[in-house]
Amino acid sequence: WKDQKIGDFVIPEEHKNFKIGFNAQNLQQIIPEVVKTHDWYMESEESGQYELKRNKNLGVYYSDLIPVLTKAIQEQQEIINSLKEDNIELRKEMEELKNLIKAKD
Repeated sequence: WKDQKIGDFVIPEEHKNFKIGFNAQNLQQIIPEVVKTHDWYMESEESGQYELKRNKNLGVYYSDLIPVLTKAIQEQQEIINSLKEDNIELRKEMEELKNLIKAKD
């Protein structure tokens, strides 16, 4: 965690705000579209021209992650539902096998 400061004053532990987030460098390897790497900066006020420059620190467009995370949850749910169905089938087969074994005894 970075020290939370106001000027040179370090905010006491009991008053610090902690946030969670993603590591932009790691996220950039997986979903580069959601990582902010550059910004437009005015070259000069006289020309009114802007220049795209690389930022010192990376940022994350968290709202752009919503569709990706939603799709991932939907895909996971499909897998969970399939596994539940498989589990039900396997339990039925196990009961049938148990009944066959009991019938032979």
